[in-house]
Amino acid sequence: DAALAANLYSDRKRLRAPLPSAGDGALVEAVTEVEDTEPLFGTGQARQVLLAGGVPHLQTRLVIDAPKQLPLHYVVRLAPGLQPRRTDSGDRLTLVFETGPSDAVQLRPPNLPSDVPRWPSVTFSTGESWTAVANRFGKAVDEQIGAEDLRGLLPPLPAGASREQIAGTLVTYLHEKVRYTGVEFGEAAWVPGKPMETLKRGFGDCKDKAAVLIAMLRAAGLDARLALLNTGPGMDVEPEAPGLGMFDHAIVYVPGQPALWIDATDQWARPGQLGAMDQDRYALILGERTSGLVRTPGSTPADNRTVENREFFLPALGTARVVETMETWGGDDLSIRSAYATADQEALRKGYERYGEVGYLSKKLAAFEHRTPEDFSGPFRVKAEFVGAGRGVVGESEAVVAIPRAELFERLPPWLRAAPPENSGVRTEDAELHEPFTVEWRYRIVPPAGFRVRELPPPADQKLGRAAYSHTFQTGEDGVVTGALRFETGGRRMTAGEARALREGVVQISSAPPLLISFDQSGEKLLAEGKIREALAEFRRLSAAEPKEPVHRTRISRALLAAGVGEAARQQAR
Repeated sequence: DAALAANLYSDRKRLRAPLPSAGDGALVEAVTEVEDTEPLFGTGQARQVLLAGGVPHLQTRLVIDAPKQLPLHYVVRLAPGLQPRRTDSGDRLTLVFETGPSDAVQLRPPNLPSDVPRWPSVTFSTGESWTAVANRFGKAVDEQIGAEDLRGLLPPLPAGASREQIAGTLVTYLHEKVRYTGVEFGEAAWVPGKPMETLKRGFGDCKDKAAVLIAMLRAAGLDARLALLNTGPGMDVEPEAPGLGMFDHAIVYVPGQPALWIDATDQWARPGQLGAMDQDRYALILGERTSGLVRTPGSTPADNRTVENREFFLPALGTARVVETMETWGGDDLSIRSAYATADQEALRKGYERYGEVGYLSKKLAAFEHRTPEDFSGPFRVKAEFVGAGRGVVGESEAVVAIPRAELFERLPPWLRAAPPENSGVRTEDAELHEPFTVEWRYRIVPPAGFRVRELPPPADQKLGRAAYSHTFQTGEDGVVTGALRFETGGRRMTAGEARALREGVVQISSAPPLLISFDQSGEKLLAEGKIREALAEFRRLSAAEPKEPVHRTRISRALLAAGVGEAARQQAR
């Protein structure tokens, strides 16, 4: 994207020109020729060719001409029955794949899993095996890293430090010394620079930063290796086509129980924690011990949590004061630290003002603070106080807190939060979330003096496909209401049926009326029941406890009027 392109310097060139006489109905022929005379580092290459696209194709032809001794692999996706024409001539082998005519490819459903193809394609490669690729390219990488001795440059390491503590100290040092910038001239598009050179110049791309970290880990006595992967979301590398060419990222692998995976470009991730785009992807760990591709670790809903503690303080009369404290873990923690690290503080405050206006119907953001992104002593925390919040309202005889629930699901992709358009068809493919997660809203509602709970929402525990929603509320001896709403996605991948059940459940819950926590004013309830003496006693008790609250004197006056004591009521009202 544009942000990455701004930090990438390479020798790739693009020639652009207008097509003559092009318009609706025009025929356009595009020819692309790629000639490889020497595989990268003797490993073999991998390429993917799309057989169709967003416009109709009259014909698509792919010709592969290679020496017979070359270990050629190919995989055809979404083109049933397509077989190449094979021609042997001397020491050469030619494969010709030909398709067409074909209509424009229809848009595929969103959130397809990484192993579900999006377009008709042929992927071919010339690597002997993944083991051979890892071994040969690993040697080229180790020539850059292996001879480096950075022991004299290591930051102080705690005595008796664990593997995780050593890695954490070195990762922090790396981010201080080397900023991310892509440098891809010639072989530098694949081979990292020498760690000492990268440290001296102070910048490097993913493989450069990974190489520096590997050299430092090895100097500290830990085994570490480079791992290649194709980041998500989207199609993963083709496991049946060994070769370089389909990978776009390099990270660090530290063997052990458990293994540590480290993305040296992600300054907000702890060692052993990968961002969502690195998770559950095929990775090629370089070195002689590799026997094939492995999967990077995935995360669970419990790993990626957001917990919001929402405290409602209801006044004697009027609208509530709300204090919200949000804490994040896992992927939620990574994304919010990254966002807050570069955001303007005034813009953040204005954003929370708008959030309070919409979420709590508040009139003012009274306070706003957050933990610094660089502070890893605990989860990231944001605390805000909203006053004049119309989600909690107190009248003379009753009070209510309203809890709409649509926001609980806002991290889901849009198509899972709204009913499908008419004639959109029924989804038949599996779906995959960017990241599984859990959201929990914990409530503490403090009623005004003299108010007692009238009604609480009945508890709910609802399955939404693989996901789950629940809420529960209870009242303490002090009259304070506590409770929680919780949504958990279940695993990252779901069947089409599970996705449909999730969508239907989310739409139903989001469109339902808000949950209501209702309170009665005890004295007003007694007054309505004709128990004037008891009501008057209750109002006088409250007035003595809160002499500055005029609403209590108003209630006493109304009770006296109901008792037929008019002059006393007028005196009390003054």
